[in-house]
Amino acid sequence: MTKKLCPRLAIALLAFLFLVNLYRAWTQSITCDEAFAHSLFLSGPASLLFTSFDASHHVLHTILCRISISLFGLSEFTLRIPSLLGGVLYFSAVYRLCRFLFGESWLFLLSTAVLSLNPFLLDFLSAARGYGLALGFCLWGMEGLIRYLSAPADRRPLRRAAFSLALSVASNLTFLFPNAALALVFLALLLAENRIAWRRQAAAAIQHFCIPGLATASLILILPLTKARREHFHMGVSSLAEMADSLAHASLVHHPERWAAAGGYSVLMWCVWVIGRMAAPALLAVVAILCIGTIYQWARSKSPEGRRSIDRFLLLVGGASLLTLLLSVAAHRAFGLLYPVGRTGLYWIVLLPLLSAGMAKKLEGSIARAPLLLFLSLCTAWFALEFKTSHYAWWRYDAGTKRIVQRIREMHSGRESAKVKVGVTWFFEPSMNFYRRLYGLDWMAPLTRDGPDGAYDYFIVQGEEAAMVKKRGWRRLYTDPISGAVLAVPDRAKK
Repeated sequence: MTKKLCPRLAIALLAFLFLVNLYRAWTQSITCDEAFAHSLFLSGPASLLFTSFDASHHVLHTILCRISISLFGLSEFTLRIPSLLGGVLYFSAVYRLCRFLFGESWLFLLSTAVLSLNPFLLDFLSAARGYGLALGFCLWGMEGLIRYLSAPADRRPLRRAAFSLALSVASNLTFLFPNAALALVFLALLLAENRIAWRRQAAAAIQHFCIPGLATASLILILPLTKARREHFHMGVSSLAEMADSLAHASLVHHPERWAAAGGYSVLMWCVWVIGRMAAPALLAVVAILCIGTIYQWARSKSPEGRRSIDRFLLLVGGASLLTLLLSVAAHRAFGLLYPVGRTGLYWIVLLPLLSAGMAKKLEGSIARAPLLLFLSLCTAWFALEFKTSHYAWWRYDAGTKRIVQRIREMHSGRESAKVKVGVTWFFEPSMNFYRRLYGLDWMAPLTRDGPDGAYDYFIVQGEEAAMVKKRGWRRLYTDPISGAVLAVPDRAKK
């Protein structure tokens, strides 16, 4: 019964989450970064996709967005169709990979749940950025590599992995290090497992993996990257500790107002610190020890007979995780490249729980797996508790922008001949201009990033500036319940 129940529950969960992604893509307000990328690369000639570059240009994803809005017209939903497809790729890869590694056991269901319920990850499976698409392709590549290592006679998974990893990097450059690490560790494992026939294996790897992958990535990326400059890669933090904190915070904190109201916000921040500063480093240290132990056992036995898929998986993904960390440190010290922060380190949010589940499988029958199962269970429960459909965490300030635009339209109805000027806090400028173009609001002057101070008919502010509305002589018309953004007018204005 369990063998039939767990796959059905996993499919039901993933299908539900996909429907939630559809709902969010349809209903949620456009965000600053989505609108900024549209303004920069999608509102002008198609040649911009290949003749210019910016950190917001997630090349393959941007190309697919261009195709989507060309076919179906411009809206929040059509702009997000490529990310929804990335969600389908990701969910299907999670299901296939977890079922291959863990069979149809409860560990399969638990690992599927923990890898799919993280609210921060779910944000990028509908928001129109390239992270979700890159993650989906990355997981498909990983699944192909582990299948090929387990059954090298079938080369279809190898070719699938080559194209998937290449398309992952083309979708978002932040996946360069983890995908390169996966490829390098895979090649090392392939040659180590087949030392007698290493020339044949090397030739197969080059023909079916290296050449297709490099050619695909180069074909998509080479022209835009000729326009890339060092200053384009400005997002990140200067230490590994800050990186760990940002990832733990992004995963755990989605409804801070609940904790603040209950007086438990300090407890929540302590949990973030424990996960980021203690649990994650400890997990990687254990992974390193297990990898070294497995390599030692393989070196002593010299025969590939009896080597388990879970050991190959831990060597592949564990080794790639450690190599990714080393590449990040090396790039930081050699070139000053910043460490990932939040979304730019999205792959870590998948790698660490996946490794935890892999180690729990390897330690099956041992009491030592209990902490891993407890960790996975607590994470799953917490993610379910923090589940949300009202906003994207990284851009919470934009959660009510569409509602604010509708308020302005209602108030200005029948007076379209009069030009209206709206002053905004700078991060509202891309999303407000997006809606101005989308709805054809020609009576609204183009918005700028000059700030809200000045002679404007409406003001949109958030945070500290929202708290000063009355002091500045403005009158509140609307306060968004989710973002806290305030729509205000000068006191002399009338509704």
